[in-house]
Amino acid sequence: MTKPNLFELPSGVQLVYLAEGGANVIYRFVRKPILAKKDPKRPLPPPTHDTDHYNLPTQLKGKLLRLRKETPADISYTEIVRNFDTIIRPLFNPEELVDQTLVRLPEGLVASCNEQLRTAELNGARPEKRHGGYLCLHEPFGLLITDMTTAGDPGATLAELKPKWLNQSPSAPATAHRCRTCALRDMKNRESQLLGRKEQRSFCPLDLVSGQYDNVLRATGLIKGCKDRSRLAHILYRNPTLQRLQSLQKTERDVGLHGPAAQSREMSLAMTLRDCTMFIKIPHDERSSVEIRLGDLDLKTGAGGKADYWRDLETRLIEQGCGSGVGQDKDLFDGCFWPADLLSQVFEDVRVLTFGYNSQPVKIFKAGDMGTITQHMLNLLEKLTSERYECEDRPLIFVAHSLDGLLVKGALNESRLYETNTTTTQAKISASCRTVMFFGAPHHGTDLEREFARYLGPIRDSRPPWNILDNNFIVRGSRVFKAGNEMGEWLWKDEFFREWKDVMASSLLLIEGKPGSGKSTLVKRILDSITTRHLLQPDQTGGPLIAYFFYSYRGGSLETSHQTMLQSILYQLLSQEPTKLYPLFRKRYCELMRPNGLDSPNNQGWTKNDLNHILGTLKTVDTGRRIFIFLDGIDESDEDGRRSKILETVVDLCSAKTCIIKALISTRPLSKKNMGVKIIDNRLVLEKHNLNDTSTLVTTELDSITQKDGFHREPARSQIEGVKRYIVEKSAGVFVWVYLVLREIISQEERKGLSLDDLKELQKRVPPELGQLYRNIVKSLDGGESGRDKRSETDQARKILMCVAFCRSHLDIG
Repeated sequence: MTKPNLFELPSGVQLVYLAEGGANVIYRFVRKPILAKKDPKRPLPPPTHDTDHYNLPTQLKGKLLRLRKETPADISYTEIVRNFDTIIRPLFNPEELVDQTLVRLPEGLVASCNEQLRTAELNGARPEKRHGGYLCLHEPFGLLITDMTTAGDPGATLAELKPKWLNQSPSAPATAHRCRTCALRDMKNRESQLLGRKEQRSFCPLDLVSGQYDNVLRATGLIKGCKDRSRLAHILYRNPTLQRLQSLQKTERDVGLHGPAAQSREMSLAMTLRDCTMFIKIPHDERSSVEIRLGDLDLKTGAGGKADYWRDLETRLIEQGCGSGVGQDKDLFDGCFWPADLLSQVFEDVRVLTFGYNSQPVKIFKAGDMGTITQHMLNLLEKLTSERYECEDRPLIFVAHSLDGLLVKGALNESRLYETNTTTTQAKISASCRTVMFFGAPHHGTDLEREFARYLGPIRDSRPPWNILDNNFIVRGSRVFKAGNEMGEWLWKDEFFREWKDVMASSLLLIEGKPGSGKSTLVKRILDSITTRHLLQPDQTGGPLIAYFFYSYRGGSLETSHQTMLQSILYQLLSQEPTKLYPLFRKRYCELMRPNGLDSPNNQGWTKNDLNHILGTLKTVDTGRRIFIFLDGIDESDEDGRRSKILETVVDLCSAKTCIIKALISTRPLSKKNMGVKIIDNRLVLEKHNLNDTSTLVTTELDSITQKDGFHREPARSQIEGVKRYIVEKSAGVFVWVYLVLREIISQEERKGLSLDDLKELQKRVPPELGQLYRNIVKSLDGGESGRDKRSETDQARKILMCVAFCRSHLDIG
């Protein structure tokens, strides 16, 4: 607490750099100088277990020193301690908190520490991401905080975790099955997928307070510093401090979209309780007591845009369906790695091996070191053989997903080539294989597919031709990437879009954009937003009727067919409002069901004309609910001659007076001849809106990998800004082009680091057109390894691409 006779730090006490964050640096105390044995290349000495507590003043024993950095928030330690003493301290027992008290600093100490930090930057002894941040020279105080390190007990271990949100967010929709923390992790992982970055893994905070030991044990697998999961699980199971924190979070629940003003004391406390850290010091002797304290409890404020960020983040989590898993698998990662966490509980002697590889075997500019599928397959066989040394006869069970299935099949086939010499370890791989579990593996054309077809074929062929559709036709929409956090924010302020969405009258909105400009992503975002808003704010009518179809070349004829689109749209609408919409289908349905109707040689079931007519009559029915129809990528549809007829129907629907029909169509720029109809009233051209988003994306990614010594100084900074401008200008608003260029930069930085010369060379070599970028990917195949016999991969790749692009049936890979 703040006292008149404040303790002053003795001038003879030496400080040893321990760690730092974005706003503070932590030091350890030692009495005697340690410069005699200091490594000149490490001006910030590493933490030591030989702290001289005997000679330290009593006030410093068991304490660390925290010094404040210069930050935009500029909150003094006096204010921090006042808030801690009056708001935080009364909520907990003293032994549950990392205590903090003011200490007056001797003159010149902060300047001296800053010089140490600068020297450490030059010698590489300071983390690169902390370069350029220094201690605040006008802060007269430091903070003495409880020492939770294991310096005094070398046999002890320190585990630390962020409990985060121990209750569900008040704003979460009723359908949410993810907690708020897991939803946020999911949203960030979607962005990582777009940029080819590693996804986050974390435990679910609700597991810690579930009251179930198995759930707590599962969470310990991802807690930093955990060396004995079982012991830590017993410590955290129904732990009083965690339970107290959960109870306080439940009481201080003024968070989410419906909480108080962002600058209020209630909001600040609520967010502080959800962003603290738990430190758990576990002694080697199990009979000794465990020390558990909560730290990082400086009162959070909404200053500097944080309040808007909190609310905006909550909105995005809801609109993108991260809590409810809209359009994706139910659980991306629940804190449980099932091969290690679950199998071991059923099979005590099971051995689990995982094989990781880069599944993007082509480069943009040149052949890389990622290797071909064949090389990955050989690597799998080699690694597996090596791991099974001295236990070659143990039975094997493979679990393979997607491309992994090809690797497993290839490795087993390669293993069989050694069967003439059964003593080799490679031969024993296939001989020991008992089962292979395939999940989504491409079996098309193989014996395995033909075996399944013996049973599935008759079922597939016996489906009655009068079925309108089942929901398996609603496919591509679930495969469209979600937008990044800040991408497309301009949309919600656009006059054309707001009028289309909000005005209670039928209308049509056209979204035009070049390939790769983010049309499908934007349509998906609008679709999710309208769907989510209906779930959160249902009205008495039951909400709008929503139907969508995403055309896609990649899906083959099924996903480019106008008939499939019509079936899909009508099926979705009929399933949502069967009573009022069934009369539109009744007459034709009865004709199909008449005697000999289905068996008639001239009966082809539901025709395109039937379906198009039914869709056109939709405007005559007053359902009492707004109708939203989304058609994405109509330029990718087949039968161009019928495209204009479909568009005429949609345009006519959007003139409805009896009911309100809102249609949204996205397409590449098409000529008037190809469109066949004028739909220019409300038009959004993405290239005109995407430049700010691409600039933000480029700046964020390049800044994150260029924060190293020399990059923040002139002239390097000016040259980097030039590279940023070049990428943004050449992108012309095409996100795919930007993602491919950034992925090459990120990949090179992760492999061997990135220099200024590398960036300048990249600027010279990067092609300005997306088509040329794709051509470079194909050309890059010629520079890589060709396999064991060094064959050129270019011809093979060309044949594969032609087969994939132009095949009319499943490829035979057997």
